[in-house]
Amino acid sequence: MPALGKAERLYRQRTVSALFARGRRLRISGGAYMLKVCALLCEPETFDESPASVKVMFSAPKSSFRHAVDRNRMKRLMRESFRARKAVWTAMAERCPLADGRVPALLVAFIFTKIGKTPEGFVLKQDDMQVYLDKAADKLGRILTNEGLGKR
Repeated sequence: MPALGKAERLYRQRTVSALFARGRRLRISGGAYMLKVCALLCEPETFDESPASVKVMFSAPKSSFRHAVDRNRMKRLMRESFRARKAVWTAMAERCPLADGRVPALLVAFIFTKIGKTPEGFVLKQDDMQVYLDKAADKLGRILTNEGLGKR
C-alpha cells in the first residue's frame, strides 16, 4: 500500500486558509454520517508547496466525535481509504493540465462529521469509509473536468 508522506500532507496555515477560502465544496451523506470535501485545483508554485500533485488533510471535529479515540479512528479510516485509492485522486489532477502542460496541484480537505444517531451496535468499517471517498472522487471528478483550473 502506498504511504502518505509529508510531501502529500496539507499542513501549512496559509495553504489551508486559501483552500477553504477559494476551494470547491461538496457533501456526501449517507446514514448518520456526512463527508464534507473542500478541493482546490491550483498551480504547484502558488503556495510554495512541494511538487506533489495531490495534497490532503483529514479532520474529524470534536463536536461530532467527543472522544479522541473516535476522532483518531475516523481520521485513520479516511487515511487508509485514501491511500488505497490514491491513484484515482492523482489521475483526477492529471486530467486538468495547465496551459503549459504541467500537472496542477490538487488540494483536498476531508471533514468527516456525524449528523444523526447511529444504530445500536453499528461500527463504521473501512469498506463504509471507502464508499464515502469513492463517491467524493466521482462527484469531484465530474466537477473538475467541467470547470478546469481557474474557472469557477
